[in-house]
Amino acid sequence: MGDLTENPGDGKTVQDTTKGEGSRVAVVDTGVYDGHPDLADVVNAELSENFTTDQYDFRPNGAGDHGTHVAGTIAGTNADGEGILGTAPETEIVAHRVFSGVPGEGASTGDTVAALAAAATKGCDAANFSVGYPPANPETDEWVSGVKMAYRRLAEYARSQDMLIVNSAGNAGIDMTPDDVISLPTEVEGIFGVSATGPIGYLWDDKQASREDKALVKLEDGTDSPAFYTNYGEGTDVSAAGGDADLEAAANDVPGWYYDLVFSTVVEQTENGPVAGYGWKAGTSMAAPQVTGAVALVRSLRPDASVEEVEAMIQETARDAPGGELYHGAGHLDLRRLVKRAR
Repeated sequence: MGDLTENPGDGKTVQDTTKGEGSRVAVVDTGVYDGHPDLADVVNAELSENFTTDQYDFRPNGAGDHGTHVAGTIAGTNADGEGILGTAPETEIVAHRVFSGVPGEGASTGDTVAALAAAATKGCDAANFSVGYPPANPETDEWVSGVKMAYRRLAEYARSQDMLIVNSAGNAGIDMTPDDVISLPTEVEGIFGVSATGPIGYLWDDKQASREDKALVKLEDGTDSPAFYTNYGEGTDVSAAGGDADLEAAANDVPGWYYDLVFSTVVEQTENGPVAGYGWKAGTSMAAPQVTGAVALVRSLRPDASVEEVEAMIQETARDAPGGELYHGAGHLDLRRLVKRAR
């Protein structure tokens, strides 16, 4: 949270400067539960849409809370003062559901491409796509060339509409640089790939959970340290906070181990209907929405900035981080520097 609270240069915090007002982003995922108090005022229900073949609307409807968690990171409003404050709480979210609420049915390439293209048509500044394909070998996996071509054409269209597609790099812990390994759609030209970082030791031994400044000093690994699971290398444009974990501590249920994950909005499906809540997750899926929120902040300040200009600002203001370019691309997302540049 340091980037949100530190002084960007003139006595204001990042969100005193902008909260993303006037921008619009799509969450192409499992759906977004707009009944959550932290998301009720940010989801545009009229523009949101279901792209699967099931009979439900854009909400999760049994497809899971992944998209709702992502949406909270982008635009949670902290409605009651004890919830989630997203990176850009005054942006507008368009929810495009591409995972079916029918058990056993996942997402298809056709549905996701259609959903991302529609987001560009609807005037979104960015589309968050925290979804990807398993690592593949382009020489032996016949499906790779067709999928890569579809996303390349999609990226060209999105960029022609001034929309940036922000994609999670993947959680296989692989170097995407070798020719015999590819992670899609992160490595497609024109798509902005995000790797994940996270701390180890956050608040583990601090009895006062509100003492975040003290807890950050005690970290075994810093918040910009590459997460154990993140893909890296080719296709990584920047890194952002996606959470990390000490696997031994998790296996032994060491108190507080989960504080190294990302806390955000979730929804549980019950017999009596959906129930809003909060939960912990980690992954490059949690890192990508940090960047999507950053796009909303930039476009709020510079609505006429081109995709190329937005990308450049994010990359040029990113800071050096452990592991260097291989893990972070241009660097680690720095909202403080970014907002100062965009003002």
